[in-house]
Amino acid sequence: MVNMERLHRDLARAWQMLIRLQAVEALLTAQRIEGEVGLLPGAVALGIRGEIAALRSAALVLQDDAGTALAAALAALRLGAGFASFAHVALTVCRCVYWRLGDLDSFYAVERREPAAAVQAAPITTMFDLALDAAIEFGQLHFKCRTFASRRRA
Repeated sequence: MVNMERLHRDLARAWQMLIRLQAVEALLTAQRIEGEVGLLPGAVALGIRGEIAALRSAALVLQDDAGTALAAALAALRLGAGFASFAHVALTVCRCVYWRLGDLDSFYAVERREPAAAVQAAPITTMFDLALDAAIEFGQLHFKCRTFASRRRA
């Protein structure tokens, strides 16, 4: 029998590891939890699998594994259709991967949502979303720089 209290505590611990940028440890914890999910009822197992996929996608982005991170984020979105609490993390990962790949059409096509307040990663994903937006805007700026030599000629 699966101890749901311990399972949720372990998931919270994995998110904390991820927030502390301990991606490898978070992935190992998620993998261990995933082994226990098969013993749960269907809807509960689906929600936990969606959360694990979102956690995995964020950890893989931190490890610069864009392709696998995108696959995990898309899986989290598929699995979490009824569990929107971790969809924001998966959407943020999708935006990040598309930006890294230079696919701005897909970047802008990703749905924008506010994170659920109950999600531990909500503050960091909100900040990350803002940083992505700022990076895109900064990348679109073009400065006309005058060098010292060109000012002397004028």
